[in-house]
Amino acid sequence: MNLLIFGAPGSGKGTQARLLVESMRGVISVISLGDLLRAEVASDTEVGKEIEMVMQAGKLVSDPLVCEVILRQLRKVKTTGFLLDGFPRNMPQAKFLTAALELLGKEISAVLKLDVDANVLVDRLLGRMVCVECGVVSNAMFSQAEACGKCGSTSYSRRTDDSGSVIRQRFSIYEEFAVELEQYYGEKVLVIDGNRPVDEVHADIKHRVNCLNN
Repeated sequence: MNLLIFGAPGSGKGTQARLLVESMRGVISVISLGDLLRAEVASDTEVGKEIEMVMQAGKLVSDPLVCEVILRQLRKVKTTGFLLDGFPRNMPQAKFLTAALELLGKEISAVLKLDVDANVLVDRLLGRMVCVECGVVSNAMFSQAEACGKCGSTSYSRRTDDSGSVIRQRFSIYEEFAVELEQYYGEKVLVIDGNRPVDEVHADIKHRVNCLNN
């Protein structure tokens, strides 16, 4: 089973991707474009520095670069299936993915679209914190815990692309391509109400995914 998950910034894609993969351990693995790009930035290479400048401006990294990164990861997948988080983000990337998967003898089984109200998205982004040690994202809206639930660290930071002006830029980019992507994948798109608490959204996603196997 090969899945995509997409939604506006702050919709909870990363959190829901992590929960689904944990509940289906050994069956699917997550490929997060954001994590891959941030890892490149952390490596402090020339490419990483270029990516950092683009991400801080709230813009998208060039198609050739992200497609290369994704293809490299797709070839490394050892589980039965995968869950792609943050890719594709436009039509050229979607068409590249279709062609790349055909070469690998795979196809997309379903697309999980997290639908969240705009005011909720802004509140989530402004309250979002990232664990310095392991990168897990938490939010002051939902958790009062002082320590990271995954590694126990108490060190958090804000993402540089979670400022007000950058958030508006990221929303604009998402809205520009979201309709086209939804039309491209058609009946494979499963719309999930992402306004609910994290555990309720996860339960809904898990139910929808289980139904795909029946």
